[in-house]
Amino acid sequence: MLRNISLVGQVLDLEDPRIIAELRPILSEALKNEILNGIKHAQGIQNDYFGFGRQVEIADHKAWSRIKDRWDEQVFPEAEFEVTVNTTIVRTGLTITTKIGELYEQGQYN
Repeated sequence: MLRNISLVGQVLDLEDPRIIAELRPILSEALKNEILNGIKHAQGIQNDYFGFGRQVEIADHKAWSRIKDRWDEQVFPEAEFEVTVNTTIVRTGLTITTKIGELYEQGQYN
């Protein structure tokens, strides 16, 4: 999943590898929370629109045959999920340094 990130009103030196390294875990945690919130929403409306049930069916057909009739109403809404996110920042999107950015850094622009 590719995400665009913009920070309004904040000056970050995105050419600094230390800043990029600091952003990675922050972005990973934010994305993890978004994913978990999406799963919780799907569970709340009893709609497995992510297709987890299909993955269970593929991975363990016998187990699926035991739970498929209860999947939407009982099993899926009560299931617990673990999400791991590994973030890679491919490029920062920086192309030029603007005059406004320079003035902001110098404290001359609010």
